[in-house]
Amino acid sequence: MRYSGQKWLVAGLGRSGLSALRYLASEGAVCAITDQRNEKALNAITSEFSGVPTHFNGLGSPIDLSELDGICVSPGISLEHPFIQSAIEKNIEVVGDIELFARVASAPVVAITGSNGKSTVTTLMGEVASVAGKKVAVGGNLGTPALELLSASVDLYVLELSSFQLETTHSLRADVATVLNVSDDHLDRHHTIENYAQIKRSIYRSARVVVENRDDALTHAPSGQNSRVQSFSLNQSRNGYWLEITENETFLCCGDARLANCADIRMVGRHNYLNALAVWAMADALEIEHDFIRKALAEFAGLPHRCEWVKKINGVDWINDSKATNVGAALAAIEGFNGKIVWLGGGQGKAQDFSPLRKPLQDKARHVFVYGEDARFLSDAIGDVVPVQSVEDLHQAMVGAAGVAQNGDTVLLSPACASFDQFSGYEARGRAFCDFARTIAATSSSLGVP
Repeated sequence: MRYSGQKWLVAGLGRSGLSALRYLASEGAVCAITDQRNEKALNAITSEFSGVPTHFNGLGSPIDLSELDGICVSPGISLEHPFIQSAIEKNIEVVGDIELFARVASAPVVAITGSNGKSTVTTLMGEVASVAGKKVAVGGNLGTPALELLSASVDLYVLELSSFQLETTHSLRADVATVLNVSDDHLDRHHTIENYAQIKRSIYRSARVVVENRDDALTHAPSGQNSRVQSFSLNQSRNGYWLEITENETFLCCGDARLANCADIRMVGRHNYLNALAVWAMADALEIEHDFIRKALAEFAGLPHRCEWVKKINGVDWINDSKATNVGAALAAIEGFNGKIVWLGGGQGKAQDFSPLRKPLQDKARHVFVYGEDARFLSDAIGDVVPVQSVEDLHQAMVGAAGVAQNGDTVLLSPACASFDQFSGYEARGRAFCDFARTIAATSSSLGVP
């Protein structure tokens, strides 16, 4: 039992914190738990852990740090929290659940991070490995916590990892690792884009193969990286993976070879073709046969709320990209579709700079509807380059979009904002969009409220 007799504190009781508590207890640790939530909430969460000391209503209080061998901190808790800083200053080990996982996982690991697209790439990589006959376990920041995936029968782990998880991970030795892209996100926690990118790139540490985005310098492996480096790009490369875009067709390519016609890929959008390139590069590093990759790409429709095709109504495609809660994600979607779009954006802007949306929307948007708490900031940023209408809520934006969209257009919900001003989360926002589109389709009406 790896931690037999050691005293560990689990800080934060989300899904990863609970998985860490279960794991440490199974490995013989004497555990206590702390959380910033109130006692009533903790009682519900910790009902399966009767007898474990709990400390709530303030992280860490009143815990004697000198009695601890280690702290497993949940990703949602900043390392700058005074209690965590005090532990670090006293040389108490502070790690996260991925570090605990990395110390014991025996099967190869594919490790995936990035500001946008990592859930799609993680899920698709798992599908490719499964089609190839591997017993694959997929999770991490997505779905099942990594510690709950541990099994002697697993052939391959495919993990989505957030920057919050990576900053407490030191022992991960991925077989293949990628940083898909880096854009402004979580700067309230990481302060600068440079620091954020450095944390993301730590996923490359001791990786056998690195897969970087050739078009994004912030994803590039540090000089002297002792790994085989592969890359993907929108642009032609003699050695790397790239997207060939002709007048009528688009192909996934590697060097001089065409790997697949994007018409045979079920996902839509240029950014998803880049995601497919990243997966192909990782699958090649794992020596997976190309027929298995093609089969998975033909079958994988993408994830809900991530450029999810909903309906074609009177020649107009309705696309739900509610997961696009930052500018970088919205840019990828806007630039990924051919033809004119009617764009729906808004919600809580998180003090982002919306100006990068100007040029793509000027080029592609027939009309823009902005709504919600920070609609005015979006309107100020783009209102002089494209027709913009500010409305109260998403429903009004959808009604407006149905009225202006023309045959061949795409109505794109890719809000560039968080959803909590009007919804419980991006999933609820996406469901509202899908329900509206399907109601229009069912009533054969594209104007007004059905």
